[in-house]
Amino acid sequence: MKKGIALVSVMLVPFLFSCSSIDDVDVDNLEVGLEKPQNLRYDNQVVYFDKVNDAMRYRLEIVHDEQTLLVKDIAITQYDIETLNLIGDNTAYVTAFNTSKKSEKAQLDFTITGVDADTIYEGEHGLLSYGDTNNSNYRNNPLAHNGAYAGGIDDCGAGLHFDHYSYLEGERQLDIYYMTDNPNSVHLIYVNGVKQAKAIYEERTGWGGVDKFSPRKTSVKINLSVGWNSIELVKYGLASDVPEYGGFAEIDYIVIKGSGEQFVIDKDRGIPTFKLEAEMATAIKWSGSAWTIKNPAKYYEGASNKYMLGNIDNEGEGLEYHVNVPKKGYYKVKMAYAQDNDDETFATISTSEAPRLKVKLNLPTKTGWGTPTLSEWSGNIELAQDGNYITIKKVGSTGPFEIDYILLEYAGEIA
Repeated sequence: MKKGIALVSVMLVPFLFSCSSIDDVDVDNLEVGLEKPQNLRYDNQVVYFDKVNDAMRYRLEIVHDEQTLLVKDIAITQYDIETLNLIGDNTAYVTAFNTSKKSEKAQLDFTITGVDADTIYEGEHGLLSYGDTNNSNYRNNPLAHNGAYAGGIDDCGAGLHFDHYSYLEGERQLDIYYMTDNPNSVHLIYVNGVKQAKAIYEERTGWGGVDKFSPRKTSVKINLSVGWNSIELVKYGLASDVPEYGGFAEIDYIVIKGSGEQFVIDKDRGIPTFKLEAEMATAIKWSGSAWTIKNPAKYYEGASNKYMLGNIDNEGEGLEYHVNVPKKGYYKVKMAYAQDNDDETFATISTSEAPRLKVKLNLPTKTGWGTPTLSEWSGNIELAQDGNYITIKKVGSTGPFEIDYILLEYAGEIA
């Protein structure tokens, strides 16, 4: 008899279970039950903290200048924040969590310092005088740094103006990249209205033409204050100088060399009151038969930077500033002037941002020529952030006047 083979059928029943993925956890709605992360610290662009028992992930939040820049769940107890560019005051929050519980937030306040590095300013951006279509002081050249340079700094008192913010005070090296066909030409360097150095352009390079562009460097030492600093390169000379009247030089760019020191960023640098010299602006003058930009400044011992723009005798004469400001808005003007008239004297101010708005600026004090005094503040003028032209002119039968400088103060946002 054959033995029967018993076939046993085995039914495999799957074991059903469920589990939560850590990637799907709603951290905000977890109950608090884990220990709070300890020993939060910042070092060399990395945020660190200690491991929390039973934690599977850590939620890291980074807040900079009251804005949340990062929310990220990480599995390790450190995070590199270098790419976030967090110079200034910051706060890091860390929450430990798993699939069922979380910790309270741990908080770390930390400050990342900046480094006082080199700052480059283009010569053409320092021009208060742009000249006119036929005699532009802004010279395009593809061989120049940033594709342009500053020329036409011909009359005494003319030059370049830069506003530089420094977080640290102290001595800095100022490198000036120049061209000249008159060796030993000079510019005086004024910082915050005080003469600090003399730049001597010793080498003959030729002018900055498109066929030959070969700037050289000269260096001087200047001292900066904390905050906004005005830096001016001023042509100044006498007939006895070699070369006569200080010679001539064109400027490609300047570099304020950094000290390499660390500093803490100031969140609000503010908007400075700009002081703009009249002799650095573009003159507007009637020659008797045509309008011209040639009206050399006059030397006065009592004037700011020793020069004032005079010969503003006829209707329509005056000057034009080219200026950039940190913020678009309303600004008001105060003018240092001189006049010697018995009749009413006033100027009008208009801008390229609002050319139809003309503001009257009264110049009531009779001082005598070459003796400047400050006017009251004008009404508001409108300025864009970049590329403004501010025009100040004599109008009607009002008397002639001289301009030493203007002060430009922010007055509020444009609605």
